Amino acid sequence: MRDVPVGSNSCVGEIACQYTYAIDENSNVRVAIGDNSCNARAACIGMGKSVTPFDNSCNAPGACNNFHGTMGNGSCNCEDCCRCLPSNSVVPNNSCNSIGQCCDSNGWPLQNKIGAGACTLAEDSCSNLQTATIGSGSCVGSVACKESSMNVGSNSCIGAQACYQTRGRAGQMYAHIGFGWPPYETFETNEALIGNDSCNGSINACSGNLRGLAVGNNSCNGNYACHGYTHGGRNEKVIGNNSCNCPNCCLCLRDLGRSVSATVPDNSCNSLAPDADSIDWVNGGNGPYNHCCTA
Repeated sequence: MRDVPVGSNSCVGEIACQYTYAIDENSNVRVAIGDNSCNARAACIGMGKSVTPFDNSCNAPGACNNFHGTMGNGSCNCEDCCRCLPSNSVVPNNSCNSIGQCCDSNGWPLQNKIGAGACTLAEDSCSNLQTATIGSGSCVGSVACKESSMNVGSNSCIGAQACYQTRGRAGQMYAHIGFGWPPYETFETNEALIGNDSCNGSINACSGNLRGLAVGNNSCNGNYACHGYTHGGRNEKVIGNNSCNCPNCCLCLRDLGRSVSATVPDNSCNSLAPDADSIDWVNGGNGPYNHCCTA
């Protein structure tokens, strides 16, 4: 251990932080350990690259052994929890605290694959993920993807609570559009599926879809464009490419019953209708449609 910034009550244990170096050959900071972390035998031995101080993490034997990435707070607190993760991994806050979340029992990485520039720790954007594959530049903003289970493309879910508490529908079959697959292909999934450049806005673009969400590319961009929460109307939604791109554009679809799936085809519902009579959207139709919801 050499020149490593260490907080209070950290690096307690046999070789807990051995071979952990803070400064590289160019005098750049490589590792900063916060409070109440790395307390166990070889907990953070050989650790590198986590330049943001982390607290309450890596408190178990070998938990962060040779970890070279960015570590969140309250994470990797079980034996060998994160030692399998590849270089440049990002571990969100309150994540990877049991075997089977980020490393399997054989020491291989799984789940929570996070791309470059995704999941900003300072904004708590990805804490408590259930399972996730998140593309580069996605899940940026205050609690943007917190408490979600998703497969997300690049540059999506940007904005406060953009995809907060958004998940798939376990044990059900529903359609998916985007990611290069044929439209309306059915499959079973526990994760929401969001394409590239989608679910972006200042707040709640795609949040609160607890019963299933599938979004194509360049869709649901706008405040509350495809937001989900409502009393009893937590229905699943399938949104095509280039659809629902304005504030509140498809917000009213949340008001369908629990058992009704809402499907919006490509190039549809990109503006609000001036009145109810102007809505031309037909659920399950081929479209394209001008309006799904009123202003």
